[in-house]
Amino acid sequence: MRSITTIKEKGERNNMLYDMNWLATGKSFPPASEVERLADYKDHKAMFRGDLDAVLEAYKMRLRNIADKFTVLGYTVDDAQFGIDLNYFQLISTKTMDLLAGDPPTVSGADGVDEIKAHSRFAQRLRSTICDASRFGDGLMRIYKDKSGKGNCAVISPEMWFPIVDRETNEIISHCLCWVDKEEAASGRNKTHLNVQIHGKGKYIRRRFELKDVQHNNAANLPNRRVVVYDSYRIGAELPVEGNAVESTGLDDFAIVPFQNFVPSDSVHGISDYDIIVSIIAELQVRYAIEDFVLDKHSAPTPYGPSSAVRQNRDGSWSFATGA
Repeated sequence: MRSITTIKEKGERNNMLYDMNWLATGKSFPPASEVERLADYKDHKAMFRGDLDAVLEAYKMRLRNIADKFTVLGYTVDDAQFGIDLNYFQLISTKTMDLLAGDPPTVSGADGVDEIKAHSRFAQRLRSTICDASRFGDGLMRIYKDKSGKGNCAVISPEMWFPIVDRETNEIISHCLCWVDKEEAASGRNKTHLNVQIHGKGKYIRRRFELKDVQHNNAANLPNRRVVVYDSYRIGAELPVEGNAVESTGLDDFAIVPFQNFVPSDSVHGISDYDIIVSIIAELQVRYAIEDFVLDKHSAPTPYGPSSAVRQNRDGSWSFATGA
């Protein structure tokens, strides 16, 4: 049975996490204030891939209603598809990436910089981070020391990112990374765990929780009358972590570096490049599809003739006498 959650705040752009109280046994994960943001990320990933049918369902319904009027051509409601995928979304992100980091950045002034850039594949990962900043509004890079003992960097999905904010200044005071994994138990039943890294300046804390009561396809009613469907978990007991619970990063600052699009004053998250154009692209998709229906209708053969040329057969059907 699907559960319904009503989010009363004025949308996720004004919702921020000010403490770690949401990360405790018995709490729901993800937090309600983050549901809309994560749903936006999911939609933006689909837009980037060109899977517009999965995102623009309201526009697809309009298209189905229009297609239903063209049943004379043999269309059915389920046949109504966007004839052309106008994937301007991917074009915007890749062009932004090319403009900002098309050429590898030049860094000088310290010994071994070129070696670090080559080892970490910094130019490639910078491009990926900028692409994320365009499509999600948030791009994240994590600096770490790999198994070889060398400095490295990794691109982190913002879906894992839950920043903790100072209520007075709106400044990020810690970066919390959370991800879910499944472990196959000997009994054959999968165990689901929540892995957590809480990053402060110069160090991070590792925590691990059991996840219980997985609920698929929860529906959240958002203030803008949008309904999103998501999976949720109940946080269970805290589990011991493998290795050190506290790790030093060797840095004076955070090891999580955000690359963000424009961040409004009432939020800590950037604005996606897709938000302002999605309705325009959707309307163009519908209009081009309607044009296809109209052109098909007018190109379909339609015979004309006197009524005497039409006769009814014994079985009740009608036929048109074309002559010999």
